[in-house]
This record gives sequence, C-alpha cells and structure tokens, in this order.
Amino acid sequence: MNLLKGVTSAFSFAVALLIASTPLKSLGSTNDFDVLCYHDVTKTHPGDAYGVTLTQLEEQFEYLQKNYSVVSIDDVILASKGKKTLPPKAVLITFDDGLASFYDLAYPLLKRYKFPAVFAVVGKWVEDGKAPDYGYVNVNPPMVSWAQLKEMSDSGLVAVVSHTYDMHHGHIFNPQGNEQASAGFLKFNLDSKSYESEKDFFARVKADLAENERLISKHIGKNYPLIVWPYGTYNGLSQKAATELGMPMQFSVERGMNNTSHLTLVNRTMVLSHFSISTFTEGIKTSFAYEAPIRGISVDLDSLWVGSEDASNITLGKLNDKAADIRPNLALIQAFSAQGEAYFPTSQLTVKANFFGRVAHVLQNRSRVDKVYATVPLQYLKNELNTQLLIHDLALYNDVDGIFFDSRGAGVDAKKMEKLVEQAMKAGSEIRPFWNYGFIGPRFSIGTSPFKYVIEDFSWNSSKSKLVKTVHEFQDPKMIVSLDSKTVSGVPENYKKLKDLGLDNFFLPISFNSYADLPFLKANFHSANNPYSIGADEQR
Repeated sequence: MNLLKGVTSAFSFAVALLIASTPLKSLGSTNDFDVLCYHDVTKTHPGDAYGVTLTQLEEQFEYLQKNYSVVSIDDVILASKGKKTLPPKAVLITFDDGLASFYDLAYPLLKRYKFPAVFAVVGKWVEDGKAPDYGYVNVNPPMVSWAQLKEMSDSGLVAVVSHTYDMHHGHIFNPQGNEQASAGFLKFNLDSKSYESEKDFFARVKADLAENERLISKHIGKNYPLIVWPYGTYNGLSQKAATELGMPMQFSVERGMNNTSHLTLVNRTMVLSHFSISTFTEGIKTSFAYEAPIRGISVDLDSLWVGSEDASNITLGKLNDKAADIRPNLALIQAFSAQGEAYFPTSQLTVKANFFGRVAHVLQNRSRVDKVYATVPLQYLKNELNTQLLIHDLALYNDVDGIFFDSRGAGVDAKKMEKLVEQAMKAGSEIRPFWNYGFIGPRFSIGTSPFKYVIEDFSWNSSKSKLVKTVHEFQDPKMIVSLDSKTVSGVPENYKKLKDLGLDNFFLPISFNSYADLPFLKANFHSANNPYSIGADEQR
C-alpha cells in the first residue's frame, strides 16, 4: 500500500503547522561582529572578480555609516578580553595584499568616513614593489611602500598586519601536478615523487611568518596578534606556527558571523566586483550567509580508477563534464576501494592509488561543486590509534571540506563506533580546523548535533501521524533525504513524492558516474546559485 495516496490536504496543513510553530533562533548576541574583506580598488572597471570600483566602495561605506558601527581590530581584541563591549551591528573592515590602490583610493575614503581598517600585507611584495603575478592581464599592480604603511598606521585608522612574507602563491601538492595554497598543504616534489615532511612544512611556514613580523615591527613599530592567511587557507600545523609566534587569531575567507569569545578562526566575506548596492545591503543583514537546497551526489572511485593515471584521467574528464553540466553542490567521494584499499597516502592501509585528491580537486575547481567530502566507511576505523593515523593522513594530503561517516552495511559495535567517530573528528580537525562532518546511514546512538549534514532514508511505512513527524524531522536544514536507489526509474518518482511533502535537500545514492537519467538530473539537481560567490554574476 502506498501511504502517500492517503495523504490529504489536511495532512499537508498539519505539516505546515508544525513547521510554522518552530521557533526562530536568535540572530544576534553581545560582541557579535561581521568582517568584510576587500582587495583592489579602481577608478573605473575592476581588474578582476575580487576588486571593486571607488564608486562601489563609497556606496557601501555610505550604507555602513548610516546603518552599522564600524569597529577597529583594537576594539575586537579589547572586547575579547572583557575590557569593552562591541556596539550592535559591529563591522570590521579589512583589505588584503598591500596594493598601492589602498593608499591612493581606499585610505582617503577611510579618512573621510573616519572608518578604521585592517590592512594585510605580503612582505616580499612590499619589498619588491609589485606582485609577481596578480592575475591581471599584462600588468602587475604596484604595492604600497613601507613609508606609506607607516604614515597610515600613525594615523590611528589603519592596522598593518601580516598576510605572510612570501606564501601568497600555490605550489604542487599532489602527484598529478595540481596546485594549492602554500600555507595550507605539503609540497609534492614531482622529481623525487615525495611529499614535504610535516617537520619541514612547519619550519618553512614559521620562518616565513617570523620574517614578515620582523619587517612589520621594523618599519611600523607595532605587531598584532593575528594572521590573515592567503586565500584563507591554512592547516593545523600552520595555525600552530602562527600561534607560537604570537598570532593566535586566524583570518579566513569563509562567510559568517563572528563573536569575540572565539577568535581562533575569524570569518570574512569577500566583497566582489559583481556586488550591486542591493546585493551588499541585503547580504550583510545575514552575514552574507546563503544556504541553497542540497543536491548531493556520490562519486565511485572504483569505477573512475581503471589501473593507470592516463586512462583514469579520461574517466575523470567525463565525470567533470557531467558534474559541470549538472552542477550539484555537494559531492561525497569514496576514499576507499570496495576491497578496503585507500585512494590516498596512508600507513594504515594498502594504497591502491593516490587519486582521491586529484578527483576532489577537479570537482572543486573545474566542476565547481561547492562542497566536497570524503566518505569513510565505519568498518575501516579499527581502533583509536588506527583511526587517528588514518584520518590524519586523509586530512594532511587532501583538499576536501570534511568527512561523511558511512554506516551502511557496516556490522559494527555501536558504542565502539561512537568513540571512534569522535576520535576521527578530533584527528581531522587537528589538521583541518575548519572541517565539517556528516553522517550517512543508521546512526546507532549517535545524535545529529556533531554533524553539519545527516543523510537518511525516508521511511514511508508509518502511520499518518508518524509520517507527519518524519517530515518535520527532515525539515531540519542539516537533514538530507536519500532518494530510493532500488531502481533507476524509482529515483524521479521518489523525488516527486518527497518534494510534494515539502522536502528540498536530496542525495542521489546511486553512483553519479553511472547514473544515466540526465534529463532528471538537469531539471532537479542543478543547484541554486549563490549570489555572494565568484561567478554569481555570470550565472544569473
């Protein structure tokens, strides 16, 4: 019997009542603050997607002056020590990279509005007078001088801080030659086919940070307890190096509200060239948060890896074309083969191929999938030491957004698994402090609170009252419903039924590599555009 046939308008009304009665969370508390991140400022057209025009900046400053309280980094630090309280709707303004346009165009505007700001400089670029390759066509924009930095610092409006000495670039981080941020990933040497050691990475990062702090102290006479990481990318080792040098505050480029009670990771919104004044004014109301309905897919590495790098890159290219066309916003990549071998370097299992990181990089940077996670079946977490080392290696060598623990088909001890999942999250966050975690399958006694997302099957075999309760549970934004995978034709039918119940976060459990109903995917799995991200102007 199909219970959905018995669902009437009264049932839909009951569901609506349950949703409407859910209380809203408080949107503000004492010492909350937003952080805006700017880069280049131009008189006419922005040099790239990260720049703004002087007109845009002036419009945004005008709005901030009338509606918000712009605070200094000193205000934030004092509030974190309990020595003052930030005003409501506090905003901290930051500019990155050390471009001369800040002195020529932004600084006069700051003086006019009496706005304080943080200016993060790359020491080597200041020393050289220009960036080696800023991404502009046929031009490397000039940098400020130390004398100009000293003048702005002495004004009391500008806090000059570190953006590293010479780590505002990428380097090769996997055997396939892909690049990632220097401060966030170990170097991979293509000649020796070996990774930089953790010890050498830590020493390299610490020496770089120390040099920039020395230069700022020499030329400016004042250092701040923070580091603005290039690209917002770092790891637990670079975080430790900065902390040991007196910079415990780590500035990222993740959007979101901050509070002075937690400054080890500070969110910042990059203000982009396509932001109209309405985009800016609407976005800042919610700290530029944007949660599109989840359209998640599963990527099967066993069907992608076909025995050699060259042949596997062909299958990966097909996956990229498909993902770029469909545009899901969440991908779960199989980190282990069906035989229990790893697809990443680790001492804990036989390594089938170092291919996981390559696939994740392609999905993030070419297919433009918003969030990419590793799937870790629970049966591979053997004991505390094994779990710690296995997840440490997964985090160290790969660029993903976190882990989904998978209990499907795992004959495991519930109490043991709860402890090992907790151990795994601890090990992952020691290397990637910004990682999030998800769970797919039966959760035993594990609740939903540790996880950003939870994927579960929807139970239709319930009474009408239990069905209402189930629907309400899936209204939680972290809950993602797994579509029926018994038959390919069953997926669209299952999707329609669940949409009719008001659900909107979906996961395709059938391998995305082989799922052939492209019209269904194009119509229903093309994720909504984030108006605050790079390329949003092109997508609208």
